Amino acid sequence: LRFSQILQGTQTPAEISFTLNRNTAMGHTLKETLNETIKVDQAQIKIESILASPTKTVINGSIQNIFELAIEQLSGERLRPTDLTLKLIANGKEVPVQGGGMSTDMKGITFHSDYDPLPSDLEQLQLELVKFGADHDVNRQFKLGRTNDSEKQKLNILGQIVEIDQIKTSQGETRITISSEESLILSRVYLMIDGQKVPLEETIMDNYDKLQDGTIIHTRTLRFLGAGNELELDVQRMTYSKSYDEILEIPIN
Repeated sequence: LRFSQILQGTQTPAEISFTLNRNTAMGHTLKETLNETIKVDQAQIKIESILASPTKTVINGSIQNIFELAIEQLSGERLRPTDLTLKLIANGKEVPVQGGGMSTDMKGITFHSDYDPLPSDLEQLQLELVKFGADHDVNRQFKLGRTNDSEKQKLNILGQIVEIDQIKTSQGETRITISSEESLILSRVYLMIDGQKVPLEETIMDNYDKLQDGTIIHTRTLRFLGAGNELELDVQRMTYSKSYDEILEIPIN
């Protein structure tokens, strides 16, 4: 390495000699093409490859290719991933996460998850799908009946249950109290009042209750301006996450 030292305004050439051993230079310790698929609600997660080096381990994959993305856009049933949690397990121990990312481009929806380097005494390697969440197009209307404290209406939206706990009208507005699993959000919702579409004004009175099995129920009230006799909930988009216990064995030979 040749460089210059500047001391008291004088530039003096200098050099440092070292030996490069290419046999110990950094390279990959594991490189595998996987092409494994994990089925989730409304989508398939494709685990395409793993590349491990002395500094980090990278899992690459995709959720939709460009053709699948185009078909869903044309059909009005788009899926927008919001949460993908993958756990890398080496010799029975979780490998710490360094980072990751997800992008949508001409390749479709792709992702990468980055982890610490793998142990030198690697004997077993697994990838676990912990959680997947997405925003889904729904574009459905649900007719609402009048409810009271002893009567609830259950809506099945893309396999997810939303309970209508109460509907109240007063002073020219309608308030609908709903309950669902914690991660579920009606990300775009309207109320059809006697055939007229009314936008959501605000969400109020958020409450969270934990059940004995650990499930957290989110209760909130949707406030719409207007009142009428015929009510329909117009759900255009909905976000939710689900936990999974899918484990993929990764070959290490």
